[in-house]
Amino acid sequence: MKRKLDELITMLELPPVPMSDGQKQQQTFEHALLILERTRKEEMVKRSPMLNFFFRQMMYIGWKVWLCHAGLLLTALMFALQIPTDSFLGNGQVLAVISTVSPLLVLIGMRLLARSYAYRMVELEMSTYYSLEHLLLSRLCLFAITDFMGLAGLAGCLSLAWGEQLGYVLLYLFTPFTVSAAGCLWLFNQPRVRDKSSACSIFTLLLLAVQMAGVFRTPTGGSHLYEIQDEGTAFAVLMLILALSLIAAAVQLRRLLRTFRHLGSSETL
Repeated sequence: MKRKLDELITMLELPPVPMSDGQKQQQTFEHALLILERTRKEEMVKRSPMLNFFFRQMMYIGWKVWLCHAGLLLTALMFALQIPTDSFLGNGQVLAVISTVSPLLVLIGMRLLARSYAYRMVELEMSTYYSLEHLLLSRLCLFAITDFMGLAGLAGCLSLAWGEQLGYVLLYLFTPFTVSAAGCLWLFNQPRVRDKSSACSIFTLLLLAVQMAGVFRTPTGGSHLYEIQDEGTAFAVLMLILALSLIAAAVQLRRLLRTFRHLGSSETL
């Protein structure tokens, strides 16, 4: 019995480990590096050019989104042009009402980004070999460029129709735009806010309420509406708000890109 046990132990003993060959190990490492480099080159060939990827996002965004942008701008322009010059509403009040279009334009883009991320469409949209950071930047740039051109065109039409200074009209249109963008980006960076889309909608509604409340004041001197245009205080306050909101939006965008960069790298792993 003991002899059989010794035979089994001898049979089960591991064979001696051969000595490692340093030269063969080096060759294996070099071969692995060559395979990795070849794989990277193949991925670069498959990757779409950055410019094509940028414009292709217009198709992924969808025609309904762009139609909403154009519809808001055209509605604001028609509303301004339909008001007679002898109306009890001054140009300042009309411009304050029209400026509510700016936060709505921001909300459309932010809701699209929030919905895309909430429903975990990251894997599908990253199939172009570009990172989630590139995807976010390309869509934000598309929305920013189109909204800037649309608001600038609206400001130009209003300036010509009313005879107001173009800079004054641009200031009233772009200030709520930057405030809304900064607020929505801040909400995107809050991990406790689960539903980013609804949070951005609520913030936009509050901003619109503040804008509309700013049109009215307690009547003094028999006037129920006050003329918003003020060459001194109002212009300086709007410039300050515009500058602060631009800085805040840049800071929040940087934080968001850093978060998406880490998320993209973790999902790749």
